[in-house]
Order: sequence, then structure tokens, then C-alpha cells
Amino acid sequence: KEKAEQEAKAKAEQEAKAKADQEAKAKADQEAKAKADQEAKEKAEHEAKAKADQDAKEKADQEAKAKADQEAKEKAEHEAKAKADQEAKAKADQEAKEKADQEAKAKADQEAKAKADHEAKQKAEQEAKVKFEQEAKEKAEHEAKEKAEQEAKEKAEKEKADQEAKAKADKEAKEKAEKE
Repeated sequence: KEKAEQEAKAKAEQEAKAKADQEAKAKADQEAKAKADQEAKEKAEHEAKAKADQDAKEKADQEAKAKADQEAKEKAEHEAKAKADQEAKAKADQEAKEKADQEAKAKADQEAKAKADHEAKQKAEQEAKVKFEQEAKEKAEHEAKEKAEQEAKEKAEKEKADQEAKAKADKEAKEKAEKE
């Protein structure tokens, strides 16, 4: 009877120990699984965060590059416009200068022509005056010469007539004296 009780007790202890070992193993398995799940979850979260950070960084880099490209494009366009404005202004200034030079030359030519015309007119008037005075002088000299010749001719004719009258008177006086 004691031996049977002892065996039964030993069996019960054996079963209790096996059950306790089983429970301890199950608990250890449970904890190990929970720990593995926790680590897996943390690793996944860490990787997700790392990927999100990477994506955010890439997006920020892309936006910064796009902004830099835009600014560079705007700067280039602004410089191109400024250069075009400068060239247009330089061209307009050049054309205005050429026009002003051309107008100044045309005015100077006009004034030079007007002066030359005026001088030519004055010279022609002067020459005409000199010619007129020369002709008037020659005409006056010619008329004076003709008048002097006429007067000399008339004087000679008068002297001849006087001489003839005197000779006639002398002849008549002589004839009268002879007759008396």
C-alpha cells in the first residue's frame, strides 16, 4: 500500500513537473515570440522612418534643384532682356546720332550753298556795275570826242566864212578905190 502511494505520488510529482516544464516552455516560447514580434515591429518602423527620411530628403533636394534651376533660368532671361534692351538703346542712340549728323551736314551744305549763291550774286552784280560804269565812261568819252570834233569843224567853217567875207570886203574896197 505504501509502495503504491509512493508510486502514485511519484507519478503525480512527475506529471506536475512535466506540466510545470510544459508551461514554463510555453511561457518562454510566448515571451520569445513576443520579443521577436516587438523587434520585428521596431525594425520595420525604423526602416519605414529611414525610408520616409530618405524620401523627404530626396524631395527637398529635388525642390531645391528645381528652385535653383528656375532662378538660374529667370536670371538668364533677365540678363538676356537687359542685354537686348541695352543693344536696342545703343542702336537707337547710334541711329539718332547718325540722323543728327546727317541733318547737321545737310544744314551745313545748305548754308554753304546759300553763301556761295549769295557771293556769286554779289560778284555778278559787282561785275555788271563795273561793266555798266565802263560802258558809261566809254560812251561819255566818245560823245565828248564827237562834240570836240564838231566844235572844231564848226570853228574851222566859221573862220573860213569870216576869211571869205573879209576877202570879199577887201576886194570890194579895192574895186571901189580903183573906181574912184
